[in-house]
Amino acid sequence: MNNSENFENQCCKYLLKKYGKYADFILKGGMNSSVSDIAVIKNGFIYYYIEVKMNAAQSGQFVLIPDKTSNSFIFSPRNRSKPNHITKYIIEYMNSDFKKYENAGTSGQIINLSSNLFSEWIVSYYKSKSVKYIISSFSGNYIIFPVEKFSTYFNITAKYRIKKSGSQNITKKDIDPVKNILSKIYQDKISFSEKNKKLFAYILENVNSLYFSVNSYNYYLSAKENNLYEIRKLSTTRNMNVIFTITSKQKQKEDDLLMFEQDLYPE
Repeated sequence: MNNSENFENQCCKYLLKKYGKYADFILKGGMNSSVSDIAVIKNGFIYYYIEVKMNAAQSGQFVLIPDKTSNSFIFSPRNRSKPNHITKYIIEYMNSDFKKYENAGTSGQIINLSSNLFSEWIVSYYKSKSVKYIISSFSGNYIIFPVEKFSTYFNITAKYRIKKSGSQNITKKDIDPVKNILSKIYQDKISFSEKNKKLFAYILENVNSLYFSVNSYNYYLSAKENNLYEIRKLSTTRNMNVIFTITSKQKQKEDDLLMFEQDLYPE
Protein backbone atom coordinates (compact mmCIF):
# COMPACT_ATOMS: atom_id res chain seq x y z
CA MET A 1 0.00 0.00 0.00
CA ASN A 2 1.51 3.35 -1.02
CA ASN A 3 1.54 6.46 1.19
CA SER A 4 -1.50 7.99 -0.48
CA GLU A 5 -3.62 4.85 -0.08
CA ASN A 6 -2.46 4.46 3.51
CA PHE A 7 -3.48 8.04 4.30
CA GLU A 8 -6.90 7.50 2.69
CA ASN A 9 -7.41 4.48 4.96
CA GLN A 10 -6.32 6.45 8.03
CA CYS A 11 -8.69 9.31 7.19
CA CYS A 12 -11.61 6.94 6.65
CA LYS A 13 -10.96 5.19 9.97
CA TYR A 14 -10.74 8.57 11.72
CA LEU A 15 -14.08 9.68 10.27
CA LEU A 16 -15.73 6.39 11.21
CA LYS A 17 -14.41 6.54 14.77
CA LYS A 18 -15.39 10.17 15.38
CA TYR A 19 -18.56 10.53 13.30
CA GLY A 20 -19.65 6.95 12.57
CA LYS A 21 -22.86 7.29 14.61
CA TYR A 22 -24.09 10.03 12.27
CA ALA A 23 -23.09 8.58 8.86
CA ASP A 24 -21.20 5.78 7.20
CA PHE A 25 -17.90 6.49 5.42
CA ILE A 26 -16.88 4.20 2.55
CA LEU A 27 -13.59 4.32 0.63
CA LYS A 28 -14.31 4.56 -3.09
CA GLY A 29 -11.33 6.11 -4.91
CA GLY A 30 -7.99 4.41 -4.30
CA MET A 31 -5.92 4.17 -7.51
CA ASN A 32 -8.90 5.31 -9.60
CA SER A 33 -8.69 9.11 -9.86
CA SER A 34 -12.03 9.35 -11.70
CA VAL A 35 -13.87 8.46 -8.46
CA SER A 36 -13.86 10.61 -5.33
CA ASP A 37 -12.16 9.14 -2.27
CA ILE A 38 -14.73 8.76 0.53
CA ALA A 39 -18.49 8.47 0.11
CA VAL A 40 -20.59 9.84 2.99
CA ILE A 41 -23.67 7.62 3.26
CA LYS A 42 -26.83 8.44 5.22
CA ASN A 43 -30.06 6.45 5.16
CA GLY A 44 -28.60 4.18 2.50
CA PHE A 45 -27.83 6.97 0.01
CA ILE A 46 -24.60 8.75 -0.91
CA TYR A 47 -24.95 12.18 0.69
CA TYR A 48 -21.77 13.63 -0.84
CA TYR A 49 -18.04 12.84 -1.18
CA ILE A 50 -14.97 13.81 0.81
CA GLU A 51 -11.68 14.15 -1.07
CA VAL A 52 -8.53 13.04 0.78
CA LYS A 53 -5.41 15.13 0.29
CA MET A 54 -2.02 14.58 1.88
CA ASN A 55 -0.28 17.75 3.11
CA ALA A 56 1.91 17.64 -0.02
CA ALA A 57 0.30 16.13 -3.10
CA GLN A 58 -0.94 16.53 -6.65
CA SER A 59 -4.48 17.82 -6.98
CA GLY A 60 -5.89 17.52 -10.47
CA GLN A 61 -4.50 17.69 -13.99
CA PHE A 62 -5.52 17.94 -17.62
CA VAL A 63 -3.84 17.09 -20.92
CA LEU A 64 -2.94 19.82 -23.42
CA ILE A 65 -1.82 18.83 -26.93
CA PRO A 66 0.73 21.16 -28.60
CA ASP A 67 -0.33 22.06 -32.14
CA LYS A 68 2.74 23.24 -34.04
CA THR A 69 0.76 24.42 -37.06
CA SER A 70 -1.07 27.05 -34.99
CA ASN A 71 1.53 27.49 -32.21
CA SER A 72 -1.17 26.86 -29.63
CA PHE A 73 -2.31 24.23 -27.14
CA ILE A 74 -5.46 22.16 -27.56
CA PHE A 75 -7.51 20.77 -24.68
CA SER A 76 -7.49 17.00 -25.22
CA PRO A 77 -10.95 15.49 -25.89
CA ARG A 78 -9.86 12.51 -23.77
CA ASN A 79 -9.64 14.59 -20.59
CA ARG A 80 -11.99 13.48 -17.83
CA SER A 81 -12.51 17.08 -16.75
CA LYS A 82 -14.36 19.65 -18.85
CA PRO A 83 -12.74 22.96 -19.82
CA ASN A 84 -13.86 26.03 -17.88
CA HIS A 85 -12.92 29.72 -17.82
CA ILE A 86 -9.75 28.95 -15.80
CA THR A 87 -8.69 26.25 -18.28
CA LYS A 88 -9.05 28.75 -21.12
CA TYR A 89 -7.09 31.39 -19.18
CA ILE A 90 -4.20 28.94 -18.57
CA ILE A 91 -4.16 27.92 -22.25
CA GLU A 92 -4.06 31.56 -23.36
CA TYR A 93 -1.16 32.22 -20.97
CA MET A 94 0.79 29.21 -22.31
CA ASN A 95 0.02 30.13 -25.93
CA SER A 96 1.77 33.47 -25.33
CA ASP A 97 5.06 31.55 -24.89
CA PHE A 98 4.33 28.44 -26.96
CA LYS A 99 7.94 27.39 -27.64
CA LYS A 100 8.83 27.43 -23.96
CA TYR A 101 5.96 25.14 -22.93
CA GLU A 102 6.04 22.95 -26.04
CA ASN A 103 9.49 21.69 -24.98
CA ALA A 104 8.67 21.30 -21.27
CA GLY A 105 9.70 17.60 -21.19
CA THR A 106 9.65 15.48 -18.02
CA SER A 107 11.15 18.19 -15.78
CA GLY A 108 8.39 20.58 -16.83
CA GLN A 109 7.86 24.31 -17.01
CA ILE A 110 6.29 26.31 -14.19
CA ILE A 111 3.06 28.16 -14.99
CA ASN A 112 3.48 31.53 -13.28
CA LEU A 113 -0.12 32.32 -12.39
CA SER A 114 -1.70 32.88 -8.97
CA SER A 115 -2.47 30.20 -6.42
CA ASN A 116 -6.04 31.53 -6.13
CA LEU A 117 -6.56 31.06 -9.87
CA PHE A 118 -5.43 27.43 -9.67
CA SER A 119 -7.72 26.97 -6.67
CA GLU A 120 -10.72 28.00 -8.77
CA TRP A 121 -9.93 25.22 -11.24
CA ILE A 122 -9.48 22.63 -8.46
CA VAL A 123 -12.71 23.62 -6.68
CA SER A 124 -14.67 23.41 -9.94
CA TYR A 125 -13.12 20.03 -10.70
CA TYR A 126 -13.97 18.52 -7.31
CA LYS A 127 -17.49 19.93 -7.32
CA SER A 128 -18.06 18.15 -10.63
CA LYS A 129 -17.26 14.92 -8.72
CA SER A 130 -19.82 15.79 -5.98
CA VAL A 131 -17.08 16.59 -3.45
CA LYS A 132 -18.30 18.82 -0.64
CA TYR A 133 -15.42 18.61 1.87
CA ILE A 134 -11.68 18.01 1.92
CA ILE A 135 -9.85 16.08 4.64
CA SER A 136 -6.11 16.59 5.03
CA SER A 137 -3.53 17.17 7.76
CA PHE A 138 -1.50 20.04 9.13
CA SER A 139 1.27 19.66 11.75
CA GLY A 140 0.17 16.08 12.43
CA ASN A 141 -3.52 16.91 12.98
CA TYR A 142 -6.48 16.17 10.74
CA ILE A 143 -8.21 19.13 9.12
CA ILE A 144 -11.64 19.14 7.44
CA PHE A 145 -13.01 22.04 5.45
CA PRO A 146 -15.49 22.91 2.68
CA VAL A 147 -14.06 22.47 -0.80
CA GLU A 148 -14.62 26.20 -1.49
CA LYS A 149 -11.92 26.99 1.13
CA PHE A 150 -9.20 25.13 -0.80
CA SER A 151 -6.95 28.19 -1.24
CA THR A 152 -7.25 28.98 2.48
CA TYR A 153 -5.61 25.68 3.44
CA PHE A 154 -3.18 25.05 0.55
CA ASN A 155 -0.50 26.79 -1.46
CA ILE A 156 -0.95 25.74 -5.08
CA THR A 157 1.50 25.69 -7.98
CA ALA A 158 1.22 24.31 -11.51
CA LYS A 159 3.56 22.81 -14.10
CA TYR A 160 3.23 21.62 -17.67
CA ARG A 161 5.15 18.36 -18.09
CA ILE A 162 5.16 14.82 -19.43
CA LYS A 163 3.46 12.33 -17.15
CA LYS A 164 2.53 8.69 -17.51
CA SER A 165 -1.16 7.91 -17.20
CA GLY A 166 -2.42 5.99 -14.18
CA SER A 167 -3.84 2.47 -14.00
CA GLN A 168 -6.93 0.62 -15.16
CA ASN A 169 -8.90 -2.55 -14.58
CA ILE A 170 -7.52 -5.69 -16.16
CA THR A 171 -9.20 -6.65 -19.42
CA LYS A 172 -10.58 -10.16 -19.97
CA LYS A 173 -7.72 -11.18 -22.25
CA ASP A 174 -5.20 -10.25 -19.53
CA ILE A 175 -6.77 -12.28 -16.74
CA ASP A 176 -5.40 -15.76 -17.53
CA PRO A 177 -1.79 -14.64 -18.28
CA VAL A 178 -1.74 -12.59 -15.05
CA LYS A 179 -3.11 -15.47 -13.00
CA ASN A 180 -0.53 -17.84 -14.50
CA ILE A 181 2.42 -15.57 -13.64
CA LEU A 182 1.25 -14.87 -10.09
CA SER A 183 0.44 -18.54 -9.51
CA LYS A 184 4.01 -19.47 -10.45
CA ILE A 185 5.36 -16.88 -7.98
CA TYR A 186 3.08 -17.64 -5.01
CA GLN A 187 2.02 -21.23 -5.88
CA ASP A 188 -0.52 -22.52 -3.35
CA LYS A 189 -0.37 -19.28 -1.33
CA ILE A 190 -2.59 -17.33 -3.75
CA SER A 191 -6.25 -17.38 -4.78
CA PHE A 192 -8.23 -15.09 -7.09
CA SER A 193 -11.65 -13.49 -7.22
CA GLU A 194 -13.47 -11.12 -9.55
CA LYS A 195 -15.95 -8.40 -8.61
CA ASN A 196 -17.36 -5.42 -10.54
CA LYS A 197 -14.95 -6.07 -13.46
CA LYS A 198 -11.97 -6.03 -11.08
CA LEU A 199 -9.49 -8.85 -10.40
CA PHE A 200 -8.35 -9.49 -6.82
CA ALA A 201 -5.64 -11.73 -5.35
CA TYR A 202 -5.56 -13.10 -1.82
CA ILE A 203 -1.90 -13.80 -0.98
CA LEU A 204 -0.93 -15.70 2.18
CA GLU A 205 2.73 -14.65 2.34
CA ASN A 206 4.84 -11.50 2.25
CA VAL A 207 4.75 -9.72 -1.11
CA ASN A 208 8.31 -8.76 -2.08
CA SER A 209 7.34 -6.52 -4.99
CA LEU A 210 4.03 -4.83 -5.78
CA TYR A 211 4.98 -4.54 -9.47
CA PHE A 212 5.28 -7.29 -12.09
CA SER A 213 5.25 -7.63 -15.88
CA VAL A 214 3.35 -9.87 -18.30
CA ASN A 215 3.77 -9.76 -22.09
CA SER A 216 5.59 -6.40 -21.99
CA TYR A 217 2.85 -4.77 -19.86
CA ASN A 218 3.33 -3.65 -16.26
CA TYR A 219 0.93 -4.45 -13.44
CA TYR A 220 0.49 -3.30 -9.85
CA LEU A 221 -0.77 -5.05 -6.71
CA SER A 222 -2.83 -2.44 -4.87
CA ALA A 223 -3.06 -3.50 -1.21
CA LYS A 224 -6.56 -3.42 0.26
CA GLU A 225 -6.77 -5.28 3.58
CA ASN A 226 -5.97 -8.62 5.23
CA ASN A 227 -3.68 -9.94 2.45
CA LEU A 228 -6.13 -8.82 -0.27
CA TYR A 229 -4.80 -7.02 -3.36
CA GLU A 230 -6.50 -5.49 -6.38
CA ILE A 231 -4.53 -6.17 -9.58
CA ARG A 232 -4.23 -3.05 -11.77
CA LYS A 233 -2.74 -2.62 -15.25
CA LEU A 234 -0.38 0.35 -15.53
CA SER A 235 -0.72 2.58 -18.55
CA THR A 236 2.08 3.06 -21.09
CA THR A 237 0.67 6.42 -22.24
CA ARG A 238 2.86 9.51 -21.80
CA ASN A 239 0.93 12.76 -22.12
CA MET A 240 1.78 16.42 -21.63
CA ASN A 241 -0.22 17.54 -18.59
CA VAL A 242 -0.94 20.70 -16.66
CA ILE A 243 -0.48 19.36 -13.12
CA PHE A 244 -1.49 21.16 -9.92
CA THR A 245 0.63 20.58 -6.79
CA ILE A 246 -0.43 21.54 -3.26
CA THR A 247 1.22 22.03 0.15
CA SER A 248 -0.75 22.66 3.35
CA LYS A 249 -0.40 26.03 5.08
CA GLN A 250 -3.28 26.39 7.54
CA LYS A 251 -4.35 24.68 10.76
CA GLN A 252 -7.98 23.78 11.34
CA LYS A 253 -10.39 26.69 11.48
CA GLU A 254 -13.13 25.85 13.95
CA ASP A 255 -15.90 27.43 11.86
CA ASP A 256 -15.04 25.13 8.93
CA LEU A 257 -15.05 22.03 11.14
CA LEU A 258 -18.35 23.13 12.68
CA MET A 259 -19.88 23.45 9.21
CA PHE A 260 -18.89 19.86 8.44
CA GLU A 261 -20.25 18.57 11.75
CA GLN A 262 -23.55 20.42 11.41
CA ASP A 263 -23.93 18.91 7.96
CA LEU A 264 -23.69 15.44 9.49
CA TYR A 265 -25.84 15.83 12.58
CA PRO A 266 -29.53 14.89 12.31
CA GLU A 267 -31.93 17.82 11.99
